[in-house]
Amino acid sequence: MAGLINSTATLINNAYDYYLWTLSLA
Repeated sequence: MAGLINSTATLINNAYDYYLWTLSLA
């Protein structure tokens, strides 16, 4: 279960980084 939570947190963090990257291109 801990592995699943860690994977989800990583996915959210990566999505947030991508979101900030798209803002930087705007």
